[in-house]
Amino acid sequence: MYRTLLLLTVLVLSIPLAAQAVTTQEVVNQISVASFQAYNQALPTHLGNNRCINYQLVGNVYEHGADHDTARDEIFQWFRRSGWTTFLDPINITDTSGNIWTGANVIAVKQGTVTPDKVYLVMAHYDSTANHEPGGVFTSAPGGDDNGSGVAGILEMARVFGRYTFDSTIIFVASDGEETTAYGNDGITYRRIGSIHYVNKYASTLPNIQAMISADMFAWQSSSGPGYIRLDSGYSQNTALDSQITSALKTYGGFTTVQNVNSQNYSDHVSFANQGVPALMVIEYNWSSNPNYHHMTDACDTPNYINYTYGTNVVKGIAGWLCERAGLNGTLSSSVPSVWPEKFAALASARDVITPILKGTVR
Repeated sequence: MYRTLLLLTVLVLSIPLAAQAVTTQEVVNQISVASFQAYNQALPTHLGNNRCINYQLVGNVYEHGADHDTARDEIFQWFRRSGWTTFLDPINITDTSGNIWTGANVIAVKQGTVTPDKVYLVMAHYDSTANHEPGGVFTSAPGGDDNGSGVAGILEMARVFGRYTFDSTIIFVASDGEETTAYGNDGITYRRIGSIHYVNKYASTLPNIQAMISADMFAWQSSSGPGYIRLDSGYSQNTALDSQITSALKTYGGFTTVQNVNSQNYSDHVSFANQGVPALMVIEYNWSSNPNYHHMTDACDTPNYINYTYGTNVVKGIAGWLCERAGLNGTLSSSVPSVWPEKFAALASARDVITPILKGTVR
């Protein structure tokens, strides 16, 4: 009897314990208000900051605002620190007047482990806009909400997702030049410079993209609709995507969605949607009533302005959608990287440039 019990004990102990499957809700729960806020405030999103891509023309070259490149470099660093394969994708345009526009998208890739050629892409522009304030003053909007909130959102998802694996590939893009238009001497109108650059340069990869979301401006909460979020969609290919993101924003963010079926070229998703990719924008409800929109007071330190809880709930909704669609399938490490609230004095020495043969994956 003793020998039989001993044998049974050995057999039981020799059976490998099944790994406990991680759930989407467990991942979403790690999206943090404190971390989202830290990213937003560590970016140059403060009163007086200038992230414009086309702030002034010097000779025949457009120069960026003083904080544009700082934002680009910090985003690059933070994606890398969260374990993502990260590239700077330079943009060079000569317009019809012979003037030169430059910029760069920051692209972060987590390759899928089962179906890597299926891609889910979320884009958030990191440039801000120049504006003529009352009295004829030409200045820049720091972009604490538009679109420091979207950038902080993709950085926060990258931080949390860095711990996990997915069936399909996820790409985050911090895009440049969303707030401006260049008329290229190549005959291309670069309306939303960074996204037009992406779809033109990587045209052969667009069929790989299962869905694209523009995360654009979602940290101001309208008093007339505190539980609402808006989708700009309206494309025939978006039927499934509209339903999926509406459900995820409700389940993981607690939102009721209001859908606008006329996107009117408001954001980067239009560049993808016009090429047949299912694509939409997630934006704060009643955004056009935001009193600081495109003004110098669109800053993270404007009193009673940025609502970090509201913004974090939007990030949770998008994160839940990504986990469901890209196929959350495992855990790489036991802990999520800590919050990165500090600024960086130096860049990583390596600077990769994404190649035209990138098909949504890194081989």
